[in-house]
Amino acid sequence: MKEVGIVQKREVTSGDTGGKEWQRVAVTVNNKHFSSFNAADALINEGDTVEIEYDTKGKYNNIKTMKVVESGKTIPNGNEYKPISGTESKKIAKMNALSNSNALIANLIACNPELAKKILVEDKYIDLLINMASVLTTFICEE
Repeated sequence: MKEVGIVQKREVTSGDTGGKEWQRVAVTVNNKHFSSFNAADALINEGDTVEIEYDTKGKYNNIKTMKVVESGKTIPNGNEYKPISGTESKKIAKMNALSNSNALIANLIACNPELAKKILVEDKYIDLLINMASVLTTFICEE
């Protein structure tokens, strides 16, 4: 099935089940709830217009693919959309960059246990996270 609309709400949660880390992305589009365990879907933001292909299993709408049709220039504010200010945009960009950097590092660690030992044992995780987020923020906020 397919759904096209504006992302009204986005939520990213993560956890560990039986020693396996996971990240779940949940979005609300057209007042319908969809979810995915694809880390790339965490790059979707509230206010983006997306096209979702999904399967329904029981009460769950599982995202097969989700792509941005149009990047949102606004964020939800109740029932209406209000433009965000430059300062708010930069704060949001920083928060997204930090979150996405964390997800990227987690995926790299999951794929390369030797990297995990180096980063975690040498206590370099926070430095790497901040540096990576800083680079992303600079790229996103370039004018």
